[in-house]
Amino acid sequence: MDQPLNLESLPKKDRIKLALQATKEPQNLSVQRAAVVYNVPKSTLHDRRAGKQSTRDTHPKSSALTKAEEQTLVQYIKKLDAQGLAPTLRWVEDMANQLRAARDADPVGPRWASNFVKREPGLQSRMTRQRDRQRVLCSDPDVIRPWFDLVQNVKARYGI
Repeated sequence: MDQPLNLESLPKKDRIKLALQATKEPQNLSVQRAAVVYNVPKSTLHDRRAGKQSTRDTHPKSSALTKAEEQTLVQYIKKLDAQGLAPTLRWVEDMANQLRAARDADPVGPRWASNFVKREPGLQSRMTRQRDRQRVLCSDPDVIRPWFDLVQNVKARYGI
C-alpha cells in the first residue's frame, strides 16, 4: 500500500508547484484552499498563477553585469584556473570594469568583486586555492637568482 505524501517534508518550491496544479482541473481548488492544504503563502500562490517569477529566479536590475556577462566571466575564470592562472579579486574587478566600459557604464563598486565571488558557488574555492607547487618553487629566490644572474651576464656581454 502506498504511503500518503508528507507535504511538510517537501521543499517549499515543490509545494508551490503542487498547489498550482491543484488549482487547475480536475481538482480545481481555490487559491486560498490550495494555500492552506499545501502550506504555502496565499500571496505567493496568487503571484505564481499571475505569471510572476520568484525573486530567486530573477536577475536583479541593480546588478552591475548582465546575466550573460556574469556567466562569461565565470567561464573565463574557470578556464584560467584550469591553466594554473587563478585570478585575483582585483583582476575580476578589472574584467567587470572592461565589460561595463564596453557599454559606456560606470565602474563597479569597491566590494563588487568579493560579493560576486561569494554569490557564485563555483568560484569560491577557486579564488582561495593555494598556489601550485611549481609556482612556489619559481618564486623562491634561491631558484630564481641563478637564472637572473645568467640573464644579466648575457645582457652585459652583448650590450643589451
